[in-house]
Amino acid sequence: MPTCRISLSSDARGFGKNATLIASILRRTQADVHVKFFCRGFQPKSFEIDRLKVEFISGVDGGESDFGRYPSHVPAAVFDRLYVIRDHLEWDRCLIMDHDMSVFCDLEEYFKEDFEGNLLLGRLFGEGNTLGLQMHRRGGLPEVLSHCENYPYFFMGPMMNLTAMREEGTWEKLLYAHEHIGQDEQISLTAATEGRVKGVSKKWNLVPQWDNLEKVAAIVAAAGEERVTAGGITWYRGVPEGIVHWTGGPKPWQRGNKVWRADLWEGEMTNWEQLRLGLWKKPREIQVQPSTSTGMNAMARRGWRVTVHATPQPGRKNPRVDAHDLSFPDLNVVEASKARLRDELAKAGAAETLVRFGPGVRADEWLSEAENRTSHILLQGPVAAETIQGLEKLGYQGEARIKRHEWPAGGPDPQVLDFAPISSGLDTDYDEDLYLTVCQPTLAAAPQHSDRFTEEKFMTDLEEPLRLFLQSELASFAPAPDTIFEVGPGYGSRVLCEHHPEARIMVLDHSAVRLSRAQAALKGFPKARTFHRPLDRTLPWFDLRDMPLDHIDLFLVDGPHYPGGMRDGALSLQSYVKPGGLVVLNRTDFAKEKSASEKWRESGFESLHSGEGFEVLRRTPAPDLRIAETSAVQREPQAVTPSLGECIASFAEKVYVISLSSRSERRILLEKEWGSQGIVFECIEQELPAPDAVRWPEVSMMRLYGMVGQSRTNHAVQATAAKRGAIKALEAFLESGAETALICEDDCTWAENAADWMDRAISELPPDWELLYFLAEAQSPNLAWSPHLVKLTGAKLCTAVLWRRDTALKLLPGLRESGAEWDEFMAQQQAETLSFCMAPMPASRTVSAG
Repeated sequence: MPTCRISLSSDARGFGKNATLIASILRRTQADVHVKFFCRGFQPKSFEIDRLKVEFISGVDGGESDFGRYPSHVPAAVFDRLYVIRDHLEWDRCLIMDHDMSVFCDLEEYFKEDFEGNLLLGRLFGEGNTLGLQMHRRGGLPEVLSHCENYPYFFMGPMMNLTAMREEGTWEKLLYAHEHIGQDEQISLTAATEGRVKGVSKKWNLVPQWDNLEKVAAIVAAAGEERVTAGGITWYRGVPEGIVHWTGGPKPWQRGNKVWRADLWEGEMTNWEQLRLGLWKKPREIQVQPSTSTGMNAMARRGWRVTVHATPQPGRKNPRVDAHDLSFPDLNVVEASKARLRDELAKAGAAETLVRFGPGVRADEWLSEAENRTSHILLQGPVAAETIQGLEKLGYQGEARIKRHEWPAGGPDPQVLDFAPISSGLDTDYDEDLYLTVCQPTLAAAPQHSDRFTEEKFMTDLEEPLRLFLQSELASFAPAPDTIFEVGPGYGSRVLCEHHPEARIMVLDHSAVRLSRAQAALKGFPKARTFHRPLDRTLPWFDLRDMPLDHIDLFLVDGPHYPGGMRDGALSLQSYVKPGGLVVLNRTDFAKEKSASEKWRESGFESLHSGEGFEVLRRTPAPDLRIAETSAVQREPQAVTPSLGECIASFAEKVYVISLSSRSERRILLEKEWGSQGIVFECIEQELPAPDAVRWPEVSMMRLYGMVGQSRTNHAVQATAAKRGAIKALEAFLESGAETALICEDDCTWAENAADWMDRAISELPPDWELLYFLAEAQSPNLAWSPHLVKLTGAKLCTAVLWRRDTALKLLPGLRESGAEWDEFMAQQQAETLSFCMAPMPASRTVSAG
């Protein structure tokens, strides 16, 4: 089986979308996937997990490269992926790809294609479409390359025969061609490969607007079959089997534009954090006798694998749904059958499958023959009481009832819901959805526990080596703890309560079921408290806002264990551990948890003891460090709150304020107000450009829609000045040699308690933080991170932002090239950076007179 070798390149602006491309490849091939990713202006850490290996290779940071000049509409980074020809001799072939592609077939077939002596495989534009024709509208080929006029022109990107290209000296020819042409890399590559391109099927580069996919899709829908050949390609479940390339513009992720099948791209959407954790496989849902196609399409668009069991109806080729509903590669409609459902649930992973039953379906009868129980089921109302009673007999114990219209189509993931004891005698209305779980619901609402939830059983759920350590060996490592905090099911806290009954003990878990058991087991200890906090798998960590945390003597980390790497979020609480305090990491023998202890050691904790499946670490007393070896800002919460200037100076080596040259009154106000607070800053003055001095690339992506006349011009001029000022501030920061800098706008003012809020929030930053906002206006939901921090996913305003040096190096090249406003550009980067905002926010905006 060949390895799928892919070469990609990007600056920070286009980096994030490549994760979706890679995930779409992995979902449709069993082959290994190896990606060489050339980064311009930044370099993430390479990784390898399961079948995926991604090497991040440092590209050209300053804009100078072997490729010299190129037209303004071509990002410089697109050339970098061609370095694979010269520098990576271990590869004999690779496929050049773009971030605006998604793959809906097995790429293994393409990697088996014979070059037949050619240098490239690629889709050709067709007879007569040559390099000479393409260069005709660009001023013609230079005389020294006139012999290339009849070379066939191909779609970008091609499969490259790297071995043959090196033998033929293609790299040197590429540089020579580009020196004389100075156009797109596609133009120069056509000249350098001397017309030796083998044409391949159009499936390997389908462009919706050029291949009339919208019209062909209508023909496919009318056929009403699962597999149809139309437009020269095979379509499966309403999707073309091949590589869909949304070249040009607009892109499928740009909302409000007419783009063919943007929902296909959304259904594949993945981020780099998911890839690093190996989480590219889509979650699974089975729908039984749905009344409409709304739910199935919504879940497929969200990125679920959906199988629909439906009964055939007269006059329809497909059961209960029209042909155009077969429109996602991972949406499958089959004839309804209890035996088929039973067989599907018998497969591995059935417990994580969500089964959704349509209105009036007797779910208890459908599930009665199934030996494997799925953890959660959903019943669309109306649901009769006798159905609920039947499901209770099958082992479903908890319920959650929601109004369907209050949620987006498809409803919520049941893992975010709280379940109460099942009300088997209560029907549901037609607009109500009923979620049921086999798990025990929150016991606070239940009259009593069943025998299987006894305190004795609860005690034995803790692994014996750790239980014995907590009972008899812990005292030899530290004095008796005053404050104990456990993240997990509470097993360890129950042991500790017996030996330290005077200690204040807090247990936090995302599972209401496990937490209710902990409540029962700890009920005899008045100083023990339990906290239910939801788990957000996109962080990934708990919602810790409003937790009564202070200094911790003993921090027991026993969860969460799904998905892999989630426990790393516990590092956000390291500042609460007292100097000399202990951290106990349970289950460190799990493969996905082995890196946890290493990250704690990197953050200033020393390993004291390694037991069977657990490790004990101690926080070493240390002076207040502004920048730790991990480059994280780490500070001890101060017993006496410093002045605002002293507080800022403890975490920001430089402070810059961006101000228009014409706004002297703002600078005077700042010097007076900030001077009284002890804040030392450097002013970055920026001239307001004349309208005719603003270049189109600087404003090409600005949100000017709906603005007319002078207001539109004023917005573009003001936004351009702000962006230019930001670039100057970042350049000054990098030139200073400082590791951190606070960059503010001249309308920034501070709250009375700002120093106190900053002191706590700074101490909660994880080691690999990248940006910290002191004021932000959310455009998409903020995600809870710790008591005083939220993680940003798309927030505007750059009134006051704390930067790290490596983050500035990463984002500055993209900001220079961006056509968006400064805060819009920054909002776009938040999905791909660890960007946080303080809660509460210590900064606000004020506008001076004039």
